[in-house]
Amino acid sequence: MADILLYLCDNYLVTNRVPDPESLSRKLSAAGFEAEDIRLALDWLYGLKALAAGAGEGTGQGLRCYTSEERQRLDPAGIGFLIHLENLGLLSAELRESVIEEALALDEDEDVVSAELIKSITMLTISYHKGPNEAMWLEDMVHDGNFAPTYH
Repeated sequence: MADILLYLCDNYLVTNRVPDPESLSRKLSAAGFEAEDIRLALDWLYGLKALAAGAGEGTGQGLRCYTSEERQRLDPAGIGFLIHLENLGLLSAELRESVIEEALALDEDEDVVSAELIKSITMLTISYHKGPNEAMWLEDMVHDGNFAPTYH
């Protein structure tokens, strides 16, 4: 499923126009993705609608303590990326939790979810809730190297 999320990020992030589930499923299938991976990715993508309407807004200061499983499975640079976005006010606690939940739910061969994948999940989530302009700015920051991770 990780490859599909990266594909979606590359192909739909700028327009923020994701086709209906049937059309997108056909396009992903034509691109060579497996049916089960497509179903899981679509469930997640369209599940973003289930987040509260105000989830994209910051709600103040707080401290997120990562569990031992999260620290083992999430690349430290990816965690630093999430912390950095929260400190900038670009990622709310609810959206952060959605990103973490999705990253941990990935059934991948690798034990650790890469920072690149965490960034892609984050950009898709922000794009959906705050619009493509925010995600494009974020994409520029990530790819231009203007991001200095925070490690804890």
